[in-house]
Amino acid sequence: GCEAPHSVTNHLADDPPGILDSIVSAMSTIAHNNAVSSGSCAVVLGVEHANTIAAAGWTRNDVRSYLWHHTTNTFGEISFHGRYGKVYNRNLPRWYRREPGARIPIVPAPDDIHVFVAGGESGRFSAFLPGWGHMTQPVLRAIDEAG
Repeated sequence: GCEAPHSVTNHLADDPPGILDSIVSAMSTIAHNNAVSSGSCAVVLGVEHANTIAAAGWTRNDVRSYLWHHTTNTFGEISFHGRYGKVYNRNLPRWYRREPGARIPIVPAPDDIHVFVAGGESGRFSAFLPGWGHMTQPVLRAIDEAG
């Protein structure tokens, strides 16, 4: 499962970093499950964003890598600087470095960002779908178009 999609709009950027930086902005807030509990997430690129990214020669792995390297928060931010004590912090993933200034990616690895293309030409929109944290795993299945 996942949270409701977070809409990402960028009608100006004509290069992959410009488009992806808008998605990074949505992914870097601490107001969603992945920011605090890690796990996996999905990014749905609208057709126009996907076409711009592909025209520049970027692959799905390039997109995942860019997003992963740029989507971080500090441990202090995601632990609310210890405001709620050890109980809250104990539930954070064990791999998090516990120093207040340590940069924590919202998912453990680039492969934990599932990238899809969907929609039509109706504007330069994409979406970020946060997962439910490290307590769940996504199930991905290929769709058989012949059936």
